[in-house]
Amino acid sequence: MWLLGTNIKSAAYAAEFGTGYVFGQFMSDVDGEEVLHAYREAFKPTPHSPIPRTMVAVGVVCADTEEEAQQLASANAALLLKEYDTGEPSQFPDRKLLVGTASNVKKRLEQLSLLYGVNEFIIVTMIPDYRKRLRSFELLASALWND
Repeated sequence: MWLLGTNIKSAAYAAEFGTGYVFGQFMSDVDGEEVLHAYREAFKPTPHSPIPRTMVAVGVVCADTEEEAQQLASANAALLLKEYDTGEPSQFPDRKLLVGTASNVKKRLEQLSLLYGVNEFIIVTMIPDYRKRLRSFELLASALWND
């Protein structure tokens, strides 16, 4: 059993009940390193889950070029960006959405893996165009398994 959460409170629930914890980085405004550390520190083993288990869910947009990836991410900004009092969308933080060629996104995932102490990610790609979303997954899969 896994719990998907975005903050220390949800990490504490997962730790208390001995479930795995998926940190939803793509939808969180807090530091994932701190949240995952809190989960691991508070984890209570159970017969079904004797050790803490963690994953991170990240937003990813891959394309054949950096420019195309940026265009895809920008075109879908309404799905991803918060609006502030000015009515202008903010820049989407790199920790929430990894955008670029597959090799660049792979490097960022490797960095996050080391930073967070995880070896599994859930990839969320919010591109409405099915073919472009599928292409994003294909490019990333190819970079991860063929490099």
